[in-house]
Amino acid sequence: MRHKQGPSATWPLFLLGFSVLFAD
Repeated sequence: MRHKQGPSATWPLFLLGFSVLFAD
């Protein structure tokens, strides 16, 4: 799972999705 921008770009995205799911 290595993107051109790096895993660092996917980490915050995943966190945001989880946050929204848990926020509900």
